[in-house]
Amino acid sequence: MSGQPVGTITLEVTYRCHRRCAFCYVPALATPDATSAQELPARELARLAAAVVRATGCKHVQLSGGEPLLRADLLPLIDGLAKAGARTSIITDGAHLDASLASSLAERQVAAVQPTLLSGSAELHDSLRGPGAFREATRAIATAAAAGLKVSVCMVVTRLNYQEAERVAELCFALGARGLALSRFCPAGRAAAAAGALMPDAAQVRAAAQAAASACRSLGLPLAAAVTIPRCVWSDPDRPPIRVGVCSLVGPKSTVTIGPDGAVRSCSLSTKTVGSLASEPWETLCRRLWDGELGALRASTPEPCRDCPQLARCLGGCRLSALAMFADASRPDPLAPVACAGDV
Repeated sequence: MSGQPVGTITLEVTYRCHRRCAFCYVPALATPDATSAQELPARELARLAAAVVRATGCKHVQLSGGEPLLRADLLPLIDGLAKAGARTSIITDGAHLDASLASSLAERQVAAVQPTLLSGSAELHDSLRGPGAFREATRAIATAAAAGLKVSVCMVVTRLNYQEAERVAELCFALGARGLALSRFCPAGRAAAAAGALMPDAAQVRAAAQAAASACRSLGLPLAAAVTIPRCVWSDPDRPPIRVGVCSLVGPKSTVTIGPDGAVRSCSLSTKTVGSLASEPWETLCRRLWDGELGALRASTPEPCRDCPQLARCLGGCRLSALAMFADASRPDPLAPVACAGDV
């Protein structure tokens, strides 16, 4: 893996979270007993992440969790990463983002904050995230935008909210967001137990993307997919309505995830920890990543995808969603119509 470019480093700064979202895919959040005892001090965690930044040349560090704003020492952690030349972005529920913190993040030139907005309706949004979540998310978007931060909202598309994409786009624009990303439901972590109720089919994801694309075009709001979507979902695979990318584990640029204790995984969806930066060098851990997961994934292609003319651009969709859904990473992405018809 030493020669494989890394596009994003995800730093899960905490596993603590005040929400219990039904669609949460982070494996460590499948159980609600996370404590601050699992977290390295900000200076140490920044030092370990900075070593990966220098080794890979990747300058984009995405801070997530859990809820990253629960860390009282988040600002020193960001400062430590900045000294290594890293640009940070933050995935946050937004409940703990006030004007003072937003101003501090803007002063540190945080690249973006990414709150989640699931609906134009408080009732539907809160049914998926918890009471008061809609009020806090909308306030956070407006607060961050007023502070001069770039706000890119994420909408997780599920079976229950896929018809809300147009309303979400309009609300994002009204609140001052500068981008929208659709994140298809991924059946990993806590979300695995909710797959029966929340997993959308290809037609629902397509409808959400088309509605969002139409609204975003009229509003001048950039739109992308936060997690890859198989080409066979689209009516015209050559012209998807949104930028979809490819799975980072098999695409031209990989991803690395670092937990709050320094443990290393490939993708945020992955349950395979290869060791800790606190006790072993990055060079050893990246070799284990390649030998234990990435190499095998890149050498395989889901059987139904092998003769697909879109394979070179799609690469089989989200490979870890297939692993989470079917316990077999060689199966097709569960969003692929061939999978949805027989297994979901």
